[in-house]
Amino acid sequence: MQEIPRPPFDAAIVGYPKCGNTWLQMMVRKALVLAHGLGDEWIPRVIGPRETLPRGVRTIAVTHAMPHYNTQRFDEPFVDLQPFHGRPVVLLVRDAADALVSLWMHNVHRERTPLFTGDVDAMVHDPIYGIDKFLAFHRVWFEHRHAPSSLLLVRYEDLRRAPHAEVHRLLHFLFGEAAPPGLADEVVAFGAFENMRRLEDNDHFGLSTLAPAPGGEAARKVRRGEVGGAARQLRPETLAYIHGRIAVELPRWYGYPHAALAAGPAAR
Repeated sequence: MQEIPRPPFDAAIVGYPKCGNTWLQMMVRKALVLAHGLGDEWIPRVIGPRETLPRGVRTIAVTHAMPHYNTQRFDEPFVDLQPFHGRPVVLLVRDAADALVSLWMHNVHRERTPLFTGDVDAMVHDPIYGIDKFLAFHRVWFEHRHAPSSLLLVRYEDLRRAPHAEVHRLLHFLFGEAAPPGLADEVVAFGAFENMRRLEDNDHFGLSTLAPAPGGEAARKVRRGEVGGAARQLRPETLAYIHGRIAVELPRWYGYPHAALAAGPAAR
């Protein structure tokens, strides 16, 4: 988990684990080097402390905002919102079932020492990694949605469905009118699923967030990149349980159940 950033920073990107955080982060890295006229050698370094960046480069923090995520239960105060008060925040969200299945794959297959030993259906009910914590995180952000100076909600499903429109919206939020023409097109091309897999396979930038891992396809960071794939992994009763909890307990502000999920799995 990324550490909680401390000010000063110009904007932050926050998301629950496995909501597409690495994908969005890589596109923002590319946007920063393009917008500031830097070479790709800066991609591993362009998100970092202000003092390490070239003069004038916007400081973007990327975090889950949960410094003790792997040890704290859902009923403990595990979210730290203090650094984001009065600053612009991009909040990345994803369908709960897809995020939890992806988290299980990460915990069981990608980590050198597995963080969970049960099956995916059991993890849904786990107090540290399950649906209760997913809901608690998103309730906290909803209740404090006015704490940032501005907040942009970005849905993983929308990024998959309409990447150019969503990236354009994201870049306008981060850069305003200073975003160069055509920036969104280059960023979307860089963030294409096939390119992300290639960068992971080659360990192109030496970033731990996009490094190859032993364990084959199941251990990949860029694994499927799909919407609705949880339906193939979870028992029907578990999927129904998640959807029932979301329908009742997740604030409608997030836009879920989401229309993009209606057609079922759509591999990208």
